[in-house]
Amino acid sequence: MSRKRSVRQLLQTLLVINTLAVLLVGVIGALAVNQTTRTVDTLSQELNPAQQSNARFMEAMLDSETELRAFLISGEESQLADYRAALDLAPKVEVDLQIYVEDHPELATLVAALDRAAKAWVEDFAAEAIRIGGGPGSYRPALYELGVRRFDAIKKVSREIASELQADVVEARAAAQDTMNATLGLMAAIGLLAALGCSALGWWALRSIRQPLSSLEEMVDRLASGEREARAPDVGPTEIRRLGVALNELAEENARVRDLEFHMQQQLMEVDRAKSEFVSNVSHELRTPLTSISGYLELLEESLQDQVDANQAEMLAIAQRNVGRLHDLIEDLLALSSAERLPELLDRLDVISLIDGVVKDLRFSAGSRGVTISVAAVPAGPMPVVLADAAQVHRAILNLVSNAVKFSRTGGEVQLYVDASDSEVEVRIVDHGIGIPKADQLKLGERFYRASNAVEEQIPGTGLGLRMVQSIVNNHHGSFFVTSVEGQGTTATLRLPVNGPSGEPQTGEQTATPRR
Repeated sequence: MSRKRSVRQLLQTLLVINTLAVLLVGVIGALAVNQTTRTVDTLSQELNPAQQSNARFMEAMLDSETELRAFLISGEESQLADYRAALDLAPKVEVDLQIYVEDHPELATLVAALDRAAKAWVEDFAAEAIRIGGGPGSYRPALYELGVRRFDAIKKVSREIASELQADVVEARAAAQDTMNATLGLMAAIGLLAALGCSALGWWALRSIRQPLSSLEEMVDRLASGEREARAPDVGPTEIRRLGVALNELAEENARVRDLEFHMQQQLMEVDRAKSEFVSNVSHELRTPLTSISGYLELLEESLQDQVDANQAEMLAIAQRNVGRLHDLIEDLLALSSAERLPELLDRLDVISLIDGVVKDLRFSAGSRGVTISVAAVPAGPMPVVLADAAQVHRAILNLVSNAVKFSRTGGEVQLYVDASDSEVEVRIVDHGIGIPKADQLKLGERFYRASNAVEEQIPGTGLGLRMVQSIVNNHHGSFFVTSVEGQGTTATLRLPVNGPSGEPQTGEQTATPRR
């Protein structure tokens, strides 16, 4: 039967039964609503507005009392104007209460008493106090005590009105609740009968659907766990069988896409390896002739030192300078190719010692430009040993400090800050040099990209240094970012995980650990 029936037919049967039950309950509910509408109208259109009107009247009187007392203390006319505005508002907000009283004469006495109490407070206290005037020296104990008694009378009557209105609310709600309880009892009985019928039919429908759906769920779980051959059986109602067919087709397509993706990844990896090998091979092949050209240029310059004129000497200097630039570019390409390779040997690296070595290596060349390098701050406690490729990390920090020196102004200072936590070590290199234009900062790290102000000021470089640093940091699963303000300086921050790029803990006293 489950193969011939569809889920739609099963649900339609349940829907018909539910619809009939709902219609019957709805008719009973409509009758109950008709009986309770008057009670709701009384609450929403009469009692609630009357309660709010009483509360707003009392708020207006309290505001007027507050402003009057403020006037009597300070003597400022603005306070007196606020008092009169609040007092004028009181009868306006009392309108809903007066309307309610018209149909409920039992409250008329209290509302009249409220108006008399308010009038007595105004005439016996407020008017006399205003006549005397406010400010220092205006205090009259007997008058103030009279004002307190008169205002207490207002509050007392307002509370009595609120109590009476609340009693009406309780009575109306009780009547509505009685009607609702009777209606709910009848509706519950009908609902119970409908529920029993729907439950019996629902159990039968569920039995026809549950097993095929469980099979589909099992198939999806098997696919998610990596079992690529899992397929859905052709059982159950029509819709579920169609869903199974669609899932099987999707699984087949997914398997084909995975195979294609795997082959594409292999091809991309092969292309990347070929690119790296090409760059490395070309750089190696260019290094030797460039070294030869540079040597012969130097020999030519020495042998023709007294035989060349100024123009010829300038041409030789330009040739030597461009050969030097090509040599630097080739060296940087070789270094970048090396930096892009995953580290094969991880050393137990003391970052502080490495930084001290970098500072000593660059101190002389920085001093020749009038730039000082200093380690400004290191952790007070013991420094964790970082598991990393020492040569690559040394090159990364050397590149960053060299950049900071290169882009510093004469007489400037480069500062290194070292910080550490249980999980990582942070090195910050701060300079106060030319900085990087904001428009150029998004392109930092791209191959051969150089900031526009560095090009304008003819500061030498190949545009590969930051790319090299980024590759080294990525290979170690660390992080690297640069913040800069043009004309003020740059801060380069490098973070390395303590346990190395593979997250493996430091163990033993070994000095190097192969990367797995």
